[in-house]
Amino acid sequence: MSTWRTAALVFALASTVATGAHAEPTKEQCVDAYKKNQQLRREGALREAIKELLVCARDPCPAVLQTDCVEWLRDANARLPSIVVKAHSAAASDLSDVSVTIDGAPLVARIDGRAIDVDAGAHTFVFAHPGSPSVEKKLLVVEGEKARVVDVDFAPSAALTREPGEVRRPVPWTFYALGGFGLAALGVGATFGSLGLAGRSDLSMCSGSRCPQDRDAVAQKFLVADISYAAGAVSLVAATILFLTRPYESPP
Repeated sequence: MSTWRTAALVFALASTVATGAHAEPTKEQCVDAYKKNQQLRREGALREAIKELLVCARDPCPAVLQTDCVEWLRDANARLPSIVVKAHSAAASDLSDVSVTIDGAPLVARIDGRAIDVDAGAHTFVFAHPGSPSVEKKLLVVEGEKARVVDVDFAPSAALTREPGEVRRPVPWTFYALGGFGLAALGVGATFGSLGLAGRSDLSMCSGSRCPQDRDAVAQKFLVADISYAAGAVSLVAATILFLTRPYESPP
């Protein structure tokens, strides 16, 4: 940042003090701000460092402190990056009622097209707009980068994107019940059919008084198989009809 802008910052703060909005710093406060800003700048917390520098860079702080603080303030302002948030709705219109948080802490309650100062580093930004899902962006903010444009598109929620004439066709529970019963019945039919075929093969070698009873047992197995196949086929046909003829429902 240029020298004139740094001086303007100091002058603006001095003007605020002159109006009585803030008391003038004491000597102890000047020294404390002088020390604190150095640690904050080493940690990369330039936004907090600038607040301290604006204290020790003005009267009535000692001139030796002011000289250093003004120089450090110029350097911190030059290194401090900033972003400009451009938010759009689904209709591609610009939005201003967008709040922004950084790493879970509030940053601004509303965007106005002006640059927002942020410390350099990897941050998680969350942008919120009434009536729309929040948008999260992970950005690596580079030191010294000014007015980086961050585009945010607010897509409408699923409930808002449904067309007025859109309808649903829910699958009834009876479809699953009939389908399951039909498949089970086919399984039973296949089992008894296999047993009947095995019994009929044994009858070819049958001799003696038990042959009639064995023939009856085989016939019963085939009868159960036929009934199971028929019941399974009917259930599956009924399930198919239910699926194809299920009614339409309007969305809530």
